[in-house]
Amino acid sequence: MASNNNGRALEYCIAKTIEDTIPRLETTFNTEYQNLQSRDKEHFENLNSELQDDFKKAATSIAKWLIEESGIQNTDKVHVRRFRDSAGVDGDVTDIRVSINAKPFNLSIKHNHNAAKHQRPRSTPTQLGLQPSDPIIKKFSFNCNAIDKKFHLSADNISPGSTTFKELKEIDPQFINAYLYEPYCWEVSNLLNHCGRDSAIASKYFRFLLGSIVNFYKLNVKTRVANKHVSVQHFNNIEEPESFTADFKSDSYVIVLFSNGWVFHMRLHTASSRLSEKPSLKFDTQIERPNLPELKLPL
Repeated sequence: MASNNNGRALEYCIAKTIEDTIPRLETTFNTEYQNLQSRDKEHFENLNSELQDDFKKAATSIAKWLIEESGIQNTDKVHVRRFRDSAGVDGDVTDIRVSINAKPFNLSIKHNHNAAKHQRPRSTPTQLGLQPSDPIIKKFSFNCNAIDKKFHLSADNISPGSTTFKELKEIDPQFINAYLYEPYCWEVSNLLNHCGRDSAIASKYFRFLLGSIVNFYKLNVKTRVANKHVSVQHFNNIEEPESFTADFKSDSYVIVLFSNGWVFHMRLHTASSRLSEKPSLKFDTQIERPNLPELKLPL
């Protein structure tokens, strides 16, 4: 996908600029660093000239900010790591880690979006850390299969032979909401509320949504606004929740409220344009509260 390749190109550009810019006595890299840099150089070179220029300016601003934030000196030793996307599945939101004299600066890189997570609704039991033997998982899976079956039967009734969600929406704009989004959101909300009073599950799910690393910087490169800039937010000293609740909102939204005051807004959407036996769905999950302080670095 183009958005994935753009993100990789941005990470390449930031890592290269940090490597070329920051003062240090010596620099070492993890094994993946050179492999990912070699892979993503092509993605960067395939960008249009305007986006390349934006990424270079953003990377320069980030490198300058990192120098000031870390207080790095010419006598320091630096280790730079890049992480594959698969690390995010396990909860580590770090894309680039710059360790200065063993002190890590974890950087989570975004481009024009604030999503904390893009998780699949069917994987909610795993996200909660439930054991495979838990009866609630079997019930959840059974109900999801029932939703899929009813959706396909109803789709065949209104539009026999349809192969895309677009065809269904053209016939009935509310069909997907009524037969897919709404019932899935209900199931996820019910499961979350069933588990929300368990403090261990609350902590596990919170860390899944926010990230398992308790100290990181989110750097959002915003190139679609009038005043292009990098938004910097520091996530640290966050209290662990004891519980959470979930509210179903409208057709495709679930709001998760944690006891530590954090609120996540999850919008369900299709992750593929084509119909399949098990519809490809994902939540677009964003932080609604708290409003963390934001530093803006101009491009």
